[in-house]
Amino acid sequence: MVKLTNIPNYMERIRYALNAASEERFCPPDSELFTARKSDQMQRHLDNCESCRDRLEAFIEFEYTPQNSSQQTTSTQQRPASGDLWTIRPDLAGWDDSGRYFNSPTILVLNFQDNQTILAAQTCGIEELAYQGDLILDAPYAGFVEPWNTKFISIDSLEKKVGEVSTNLVKTVCKYEETAPVDTLPFLIKQFRRQECEVADYVESKSKSLVTPSYLARLFEVPVGYELLCSDEKLEHSFAAATTTIEREVPGGEGGVIANIESSKGKITIRFVGLDSYGSVLAGLFNKTRKQAIPLRERGGSKTLQFSIRPGAEAELYFDPSDDINDEFEIVLAAPSSKE
Repeated sequence: MVKLTNIPNYMERIRYALNAASEERFCPPDSELFTARKSDQMQRHLDNCESCRDRLEAFIEFEYTPQNSSQQTTSTQQRPASGDLWTIRPDLAGWDDSGRYFNSPTILVLNFQDNQTILAAQTCGIEELAYQGDLILDAPYAGFVEPWNTKFISIDSLEKKVGEVSTNLVKTVCKYEETAPVDTLPFLIKQFRRQECEVADYVESKSKSLVTPSYLARLFEVPVGYELLCSDEKLEHSFAAATTTIEREVPGGEGGVIANIESSKGKITIRFVGLDSYGSVLAGLFNKTRKQAIPLRERGGSKTLQFSIRPGAEAELYFDPSDDINDEFEIVLAAPSSKE
């Protein structure tokens, strides 16, 4: 929480708080500022942000070494529950065309729309910006909940749980009704809420673009009893239009799958190394750019969304390469589940 109690004038305090909130939401972290400063988005940001110019100047002058800030997601089996406070995955943060870097916020889980989708309310850690309708978080948490700023997002957007609030607070947020029209809000509060809604819109768009295991299982009609062979990146790793080799372990550790994709030539070679008694592996191809399942075919064969590959066998599968060589692909593999 930003300490602003030493600023006696209310309007000056709010103005300072708004500036602090803008930096927190839209200024890149050290790991981005000190490594990508030559990008077009970074240059646009530096042209308009004195604070980041000062940070960059200090970095150059004092040869400051930023701490290693990992952008990997936190692996956890914990599922969110109503009343939980969760951070959004840092790897979903990123630039927009205007030179703003959208940092990942903390949200309050309100309820579930379905098994994979939650209704979330955004939170802000700068209590001075709280206004009519906002709900102050109880200690030890700083800041407030924004009942006017809720979105449906995938649980795959979440990084880690950082706390929880009372059931009564959740109920109050869910019962919220806008009583103060936006046009009647003080100018600085209106500006703050507008940028908070932009952050929530960004998170929502990123959430919708996630390629999740359940989404792919439905898309490729993976049968009951099979599970996807997910990588550590949760199927987020993309393959540019070139030759790429990947390896996936079969459930139970008894063998694996080695796949090679030559997307510019429309060819996939898959080799399954496993026990003779092991069931077949299903293989498919997903175009991440266009969010499409790509029909595959054997040489001279008909097209289908999935192929069955027997233990120890090698298969050459073909697809029609996209005219856009910048399309990104993901090899989707599924094997008999190891769960009893």
